[in-house]
Amino acid sequence: MTEEEFGLGFQDAMVQYFRDKSGDIDPGNIISRMVNNKTASIGNIIKQGAEVNNHMYDVLNSLANNTYAMDIDEDVLETGFDPRTAVCMTNITAAMYESPETGAAWIDGLGLEPVGDAFPLLGDLSSRGQVFVDKSQNAVIVGIEGVPVIHKYFQRGFFGWLDLLVGGVHTFEYPCTQMFIHSNKDRCIELSEKYSHAKINSGFAPLDSVIVNALRPQLEKAAAMFDSKPKLYITGHSLGGPLAKNTLAQVLLRGYDEDFSSVTTYALGGPVVGNEAYVDMIDELIDMDDAPLYQIVNSYDPIPYFPAIFETQKVNKGNQTFLFDVNENRFVSEEPMRKFKAMPSNILLSFEGAHAPKTQYLPLARSMLSDYDYGTCEEICSVEQCGKYKCEDTCSGVL
Repeated sequence: MTEEEFGLGFQDAMVQYFRDKSGDIDPGNIISRMVNNKTASIGNIIKQGAEVNNHMYDVLNSLANNTYAMDIDEDVLETGFDPRTAVCMTNITAAMYESPETGAAWIDGLGLEPVGDAFPLLGDLSSRGQVFVDKSQNAVIVGIEGVPVIHKYFQRGFFGWLDLLVGGVHTFEYPCTQMFIHSNKDRCIELSEKYSHAKINSGFAPLDSVIVNALRPQLEKAAAMFDSKPKLYITGHSLGGPLAKNTLAQVLLRGYDEDFSSVTTYALGGPVVGNEAYVDMIDELIDMDDAPLYQIVNSYDPIPYFPAIFETQKVNKGNQTFLFDVNENRFVSEEPMRKFKAMPSNILLSFEGAHAPKTQYLPLARSMLSDYDYGTCEEICSVEQCGKYKCEDTCSGVL
């Protein structure tokens, strides 16, 4: 068999796999739907804006040279948000995009240990989750990958995007009747009755089977490693953002939080998870459990607005939502989010550049620490940007 014959056969097998998995939906039809009037409208929204902004030029240069500093509004700090923890969480979700070898070395450098293997959250080829522990800090962390990077994992990336396109919006199914519910069953029933019209974007929701058969065993194994109840953290970027938020909801509704002293979630650059009723349900749920959720978005990043990018009004992602306001050099509360604004015309950086974890979200998180030591930082290039972005971060002492 020639290399070309193998390639064509493999391609056909992948297409057939997707058809079988998605109910015989033709990937060709999905791709054709991507190139239509709606796609053009999205392109017009997220392309470079008309204004010239020299300040953004200075921001990008100072980020690349480790000289940028961002102030944090006091009302953000009053929520319990900790920028040191944000740096740790951003590192973890960024590491989830890497190859197994690179990701494992990155996680080890942060001072964390894996509990088990990574597992796909939305079925084969999809974003992965993995559970880690920091025994010295009595902490357990669920790290979640965004959409797999296509140039690293073509099949996982390509079919991951197709999964999102065919996911659709569906009525949220509360897990109240399932036998593994603990003392939270009455609360689950109460919320299901109050928010019966909650709808979830299915492409952003972890499968029930994964929550029960993959996540739950790793959480139980992790909790058993400690003499007292550990803290639980959940983090994700891009698609990992809504997956982290939805995983938080499942953990609380199913009573998995009973094994932990606290639950805190950092969701970065993630799309909107569902309709208003679903967002309100999660807000009430986390208030009941005192389980903070910090949703972090970057200026000029359109992904947190999806699938509501066409909305003329402001977009509500729920509590707590914070913005890297690079025009004011401040980290601010952003509820609801202001209308999306495209990148200035004099900045040749695509929306992917504004969305990048290693060259935007991570250095911006570091910029909030006035005492951050940039002495270890090395230059790398990633998603249209080059600079001293590779730094020896740690999760020690911040969980």
